[in-house]
Amino acid sequence: MKPYDMVRIVSDRFRDEGAPPGAIGFIVEKWEEGVFEVEVSRPDGATIALFSARENELELVDPDSLGQTPELSAADQSALETLRQYGTNLREPHSIDHHLLFPTQAVAEKARSVLLKAKYNVRIHPTSQGDRWLVLASHTLILAPGAVAGTVSEMERLAASLGGKYDGWRVQVRRWPQE
Repeated sequence: MKPYDMVRIVSDRFRDEGAPPGAIGFIVEKWEEGVFEVEVSRPDGATIALFSARENELELVDPDSLGQTPELSAADQSALETLRQYGTNLREPHSIDHHLLFPTQAVAEKARSVLLKAKYNVRIHPTSQGDRWLVLASHTLILAPGAVAGTVSEMERLAASLGGKYDGWRVQVRRWPQE
């Protein structure tokens, strides 16, 4: 193993840092024989965890084995185009709110816990109808198509794993001087 290798965490030792077994990261430094600095990040590039791990706590990953990179949906492409048409500079960071819906408060709290470990700002409250719970996961993101697609894919996967629904993302429109 060497710096820039993609690795899968196989130890439970890093769970409380936001990197449970199965999490994917990259070796950023080799400290000594068999000891590495590993970074685990969200799809938008924000660091979730940075820690030293022994070689037996990691396994090399072939990036091709992970499947295709998520594609931006037609709806998300349209949203980005609308933002661009209204003068929003997509190359600047924006505060994004992801909306996830869950059937009960207990399930919403589970989602909240997962999202907090991934370093999102999280709020939960009942929906206005009172029949479901809304989880708002916020973060700052440059609205690059790949970053949006990766983050949406992660949110959809989390919602589905807990019997919920991902209800999209929102961004406040900001106008920046056009170049």
